[in-house]
Amino acid sequence: MKKIIAVVILGLYSVSVFAGQTSLKMHDKAAMDQKMDEFRNQYTQRKNALLQSIDPHATSLTVQQKQQMCQSTQIYFNNVYELMDQNRNLLKPEKREFTREQFKAMFLTRAGLTLKQINCNFI
Repeated sequence: MKKIIAVVILGLYSVSVFAGQTSLKMHDKAAMDQKMDEFRNQYTQRKNALLQSIDPHATSLTVQQKQQMCQSTQIYFNNVYELMDQNRNLLKPEKREFTREQFKAMFLTRAGLTLKQINCNFI
């Protein structure tokens, strides 16, 4: 019974992920930029909420806070990459052929130090 429930949940998750991905196709660069801003704002809100949860007297983040930061950054990366991937025709010519790994390398040059500090294994 547990296996059946797990398969159903996994199936629903897969369908929701697929449905979410298909909705990222944009008609023009302005719409893509607006969606990018939306993802950036969501990330900033999650990051700010996390920062507000930190004890002012703490000298480091808790394990849970590190996990939240890592997860939030991973979600942001995945959203931005999927948006770019589905709208390659709207990107600058030099970015149209970027693979996920190339985009990850570019992304990590900006966020890498922070992610290393919290032991985030970025996928």
